[in-house]
Amino acid sequence: MARPEGDRRKAVVIPNVSKWRDEIRDWRKLNCFATAEEWQELQESAPAPKTPRLYSTHLRLDPEAIQRRQMRLEQLLNAVAVGNLQACEEGTYWTPSFTARTRSSQPVRCP
Repeated sequence: MARPEGDRRKAVVIPNVSKWRDEIRDWRKLNCFATAEEWQELQESAPAPKTPRLYSTHLRLDPEAIQRRQMRLEQLLNAVAVGNLQACEEGTYWTPSFTARTRSSQPVRCP
């Protein structure tokens, strides 16, 4: 799961988007490459079978796996949303990412 740089815990509590102002961690520091990799992994699906079956029950995921995948997707989207809200509040974000050697702080224009 993508998480702010420096937060090395295995289990991370993802912020609640509705309470983003109370969040003390800086979610703008998400590693963009790790976030993109996580998103790609969550979007991948099982390949189509070479010999199609009428009922492809062998491709179905168990309910726990579906629930875990959905939770990971929700956590990723929450982290990105809170990072964007924090960037709007602070008025800046880092490009290309916080961890890049060539990073620079860019202003955010909010309506």
